[in-house]
Amino acid sequence: MKLEKMEIENIRSYKHQKIDFENGVLLFQGDIGSGKSSILYALEFALFGATQQNFYDKILRHGEKKASVELEFEVKGKKYTVFRSVKERSSGWGKDSYMETDGKKMELSWTEMREFIVDLLGLRESSSGKVETFHMGIYTPQERMKEILSMNEEERLESIRKVFNLEDYKRAAENVKIVRNGLRNEIGKLEVKAEKIEELKEDIEGKKEELEDKKEEREDLKEKLKSCESEKEEIEEEKKELEELDQKIKDLDSDKTRLEDKVSSLEKELEEIEDELERIEEDEQRMDDIKEKKEEYESVENKLEEVREQIDKKKRKESKKENLELKLKNKEEDLETLKEKESKSSELEEDIEGLEREVEELEKIKEKRKNLREKRSDVKGDIRSINNDLDEIKGELKELSDLEGEKECPKCKQPLEGEHLDEILGDLKDEKEELREEKESLKKEKKGLNEELNELRENIRSLEEKEKDLEYKKKELERYEKEIEEKDDLKEDVNKLRDDIEVLEKDIESFEFDEEDLENLKDKKEELADFKEEYIEIKERLKKKGDLMRKEGETREELKDKKEKKKKILEELENCKKRYSENRHEKIKKRYEELIEKKSRLEEKKTHLRSEIDRLKKEIDDLEEELKEKKESRKKAEELKSIKSWISNEFKETIKNIEEHRLAQIRSEFARYFRMWFDEILDEPDISARLDEKFSPIITVQGNETTVDDLSGGERTSVALAYRLAFNNMIKEELGLESNLLVLDEPTSGFSREQLTRLKDVINKVSADQVIIVSHENEIVNLAEVVFRVEKRDGISTVEKTR
Repeated sequence: MKLEKMEIENIRSYKHQKIDFENGVLLFQGDIGSGKSSILYALEFALFGATQQNFYDKILRHGEKKASVELEFEVKGKKYTVFRSVKERSSGWGKDSYMETDGKKMELSWTEMREFIVDLLGLRESSSGKVETFHMGIYTPQERMKEILSMNEEERLESIRKVFNLEDYKRAAENVKIVRNGLRNEIGKLEVKAEKIEELKEDIEGKKEELEDKKEEREDLKEKLKSCESEKEEIEEEKKELEELDQKIKDLDSDKTRLEDKVSSLEKELEEIEDELERIEEDEQRMDDIKEKKEEYESVENKLEEVREQIDKKKRKESKKENLELKLKNKEEDLETLKEKESKSSELEEDIEGLEREVEELEKIKEKRKNLREKRSDVKGDIRSINNDLDEIKGELKELSDLEGEKECPKCKQPLEGEHLDEILGDLKDEKEELREEKESLKKEKKGLNEELNELRENIRSLEEKEKDLEYKKKELERYEKEIEEKDDLKEDVNKLRDDIEVLEKDIESFEFDEEDLENLKDKKEELADFKEEYIEIKERLKKKGDLMRKEGETREELKDKKEKKKKILEELENCKKRYSENRHEKIKKRYEELIEKKSRLEEKKTHLRSEIDRLKKEIDDLEEELKEKKESRKKAEELKSIKSWISNEFKETIKNIEEHRLAQIRSEFARYFRMWFDEILDEPDISARLDEKFSPIITVQGNETTVDDLSGGERTSVALAYRLAFNNMIKEELGLESNLLVLDEPTSGFSREQLTRLKDVINKVSADQVIIVSHENEIVNLAEVVFRVEKRDGISTVEKTR
């Protein structure tokens, strides 16, 4: 895992801060309480959410309602972004989170994202849900490591067991009793299931014997069915022959009746054809008699058509004449109208001349109105000027009234005594009176001007109306003049219409026929119409003569054929009646029905037997399955008894041995790493360190063993750092983690200059691409490749990159 960027908002003492992480050794340096550890809190919060009780209260900035962290990091070359936020509500804490990778955003719950990250980083959660492998292997808060070193032996050992999952062995040993009791209950249940096996075997044998009896009964029934079916087939064959013969007799009877009907029908049809041929011979004689009448009818019809055509032509010309006369009337009326418009146009010209004279005065009156308005405006200005002068005089009078008793006049500097004061007041009053008189005169003048302007306004309105009327009459005169110009064309149209009417009148008089001729011809046609109809009918009947003669021959042939067929059918019918016996047919049908009923009963019994056999087979299968289950239960009970015996006697001891062996391996490797890092950090030949059986550090100073509590501050810090780095090595090996991130929180408290110098070599030997150090020591700056300065001003922490 490698950190890229982190953006925090309202986390502890931070309001808003962005941090870009780089590779190498990164130092966050600042005074105690400046907000360095808050950066690590934000990192832990982004990855795992809440990691301790009241966590949200601890990370939320005082006075704020919402906090958030967005962290970008890289795992095995792939980039990830995680976001978490908390919001304080009256009902509790509102939480939001998501993860983004490959441009895809995944909305995950807090628990889902925690599980995803734990799996992604290859970490391991304890049964309590804590990610101890992260806290011990990658980032251990300074308080946590001091807490581990200050624990008693049993507490420390228990913490180490949790980190390396050794508590599973202890839990397995504690669960032996539960498993043993569970096995005992299961064995009891299985033994109950395995009871009565012998009784079950006897039931199965009884059912099998009953099944064999049913099978024998079924075979006997099959023989009876076979015999019944054989007799039924024989009877069925004879029955079929008799039914076919009976049906043939019925069919022949039906054919005989049908042929008799057909012969009768053909004889009647032949008689009708002969009668029709006799009538045709009579029609041929009648046709010669009425042929002249038919020809006379056709002559009258042709003449009648000619007369009708002449009359229609005459009516069309009369109609055309009426239309022309109507047009002529309209044109003559239009001519009269034009004469009236000529008279009206003269009147319009006189009206227009009069209105133009009146309208000429309009511009002069408007000019006069303009001059009067300007004069009224001047009068209004004079009145306003007089009012201003009056206001000044009133002000001066008031001012003199207020100055009465003063030693001198502020204007002329003369003493304000009786005569002089009276003189000034008198002059002002005279001037005031003159102005009032002038104002009254101007008001009268203004009133006169307003009256004159009102009179002019009425005159102007009246003249503007006349101006509109003038425009209308000019347009009306123009329209009349255009229409009058069409007068000559109209006269020419009238003359042409009169000529056309005269021509039509001559054509109408030239027709020879009239309505009386038409009526005479109609009467004659009606007299001859019956002869015409009769002739047509006879002619149509004569057309049928050939068809009737041909049909007569065909009908005689068909009649002969039907009579011969009837004779043959009678002979065949007689032969069938001799072979058929109705009594025998009835006996065969009765026996057939008896066999059908017998077979049905046998089939029903066979079905019942099949059902009984199927039932017995199922019961036997069920019993055999039950027997099989009981045998399996007995076998499983024996196996569980063996397992219970092994768990009770051997398992607990085996678990204990495995745990002790595993713990010894971890302790051996842990002690090796601890000694290595301790020697690297302290590099004192008179001081050495080792771990005892309980993982407690044992320090030897000049050959004498001592406890951590008796060491100096720098020596205790060296022990804590060596312990922390040993944890880092062990957890990476245990989980197979990539060695690319290590976070050290205040790792140098109490270090001498020599130890600080050696620390640089120690960090270089840590196999991590990114080492993040949080410290308040100024001297540690030289160890880092990238330095961030953390400061707090007015309660707000900030981070600034200084190198």
